[in-house]
Amino acid sequence: MLRGQRCDGQLQKQTPGLNPLQVMSQVTGRRSRPEPRSENGSSGSGRYTGCMRQRILGRIHRALEHRPKTALPEPLAATVAPSEALTLFTERLSGNGGEVVRLEGLGAAQEWLGHFAQTFAGVTVGQTVPESLRPRLPFLPPEEAPLGISWALGAVAETGTVLLSSQEGRRNQLLPPTHLVFVSEAHIYPTLLAALNALKPTLPSAIGLHSGPSKSADIGQIMVKGVHGPGRLVVAVLSGC
Repeated sequence: MLRGQRCDGQLQKQTPGLNPLQVMSQVTGRRSRPEPRSENGSSGSGRYTGCMRQRILGRIHRALEHRPKTALPEPLAATVAPSEALTLFTERLSGNGGEVVRLEGLGAAQEWLGHFAQTFAGVTVGQTVPESLRPRLPFLPPEEAPLGISWALGAVAETGTVLLSSQEGRRNQLLPPTHLVFVSEAHIYPTLLAALNALKPTLPSAIGLHSGPSKSADIGQIMVKGVHGPGRLVVAVLSGC
């Protein structure tokens, strides 16, 4: 009994039990050589499948040959002076699309925050943010607030990353379009390993690593900010605090 199979827009008739090589011969009109069988009577369709896999992977490899390769940051030495760590952190985070502001002391931070927050209609604040760094704005739920403020456990100079505690609340960190993070300059570490070792006694159950604004190029290879999180990340580095 014959059955029909749609292949390349044509209806192909085949008998039950045809292997992929015989189906291809029907589509192309070319006769294939008899398929060798082993002593137990099995066919070589497995070899055909392996051949097709190699052809597909080969085409993918050739298509990717001329694409530019992403340059990764050079490894950073474990011993870095604090001033160098701050400079490197600023360079790496800015390169990722983030913004860095350096503030001398708590008074300067409060004055800067007052001017910065004027353009926002409301705010959501993490639980660990000090009262002195909470702006005089209406407090809104994270899904409604245009500004979210967090206090970082520390920062990593090598990658331009701030470490945020799960106690802050992920919704405060991800839902507002603009995310402001305060971090102490004394808690900027050269590498992630150094940061985890220094913070090990007080690490929460989970931490978030934020290295810039949310970016995605899934659709059409076009870079879009703010798809999976804040489209703007501002890190305020406090010295002397």
